[in-house]
Amino acid sequence: MPLRIIPRFALLALTLTSTAQADDDRLGAVTDPTTRAVCGDCHLVYQPALLSARDWRQIMTPQSLAAHYGETLELDETRRLAISDYLQANATVSARLDPPPTSGLPRITETTAFRHEHAELARLQRNAGQSLPTLGDCLGCHPRAESGIYEDDEVHIPGFGHWRD
Repeated sequence: MPLRIIPRFALLALTLTSTAQADDDRLGAVTDPTTRAVCGDCHLVYQPALLSARDWRQIMTPQSLAAHYGETLELDETRRLAISDYLQANATVSARLDPPPTSGLPRITETTAFRHEHAELARLQRNAGQSLPTLGDCLGCHPRAESGIYEDDEVHIPGFGHWRD
């Protein structure tokens, strides 16, 4: 391979990486009607890309649904499998997967990606001396979370105002 081609590959790699990073804040809405109906009955319908297929598989077992984050969720097997299949098929394919939780069910708020994106909130809270909205309440700060849009320039933190990097 001639040396003059190497910079082109490097440029292509940088372009693809920056494009992928730019899209990280846009996951898209959940499109499966069964998932939307069942999950949306109790909480925001979280985008499958927020967790790995392994995590969704664990969350959707009959045993886990019997103790679904403090609630009992009763689903017939057909709907359980349909939702589980949809979540796993659309889960993150990140090369940097989190290890399984040491106890309890996987939580979006405990993923490396989530902690990275929300690291500044702890500092903000300490400096302001106020409490923040619950981190599991995406709609509290991300007005278009249901559509899978988590853009930094659209974040509004109650009691703090518009997010500024």
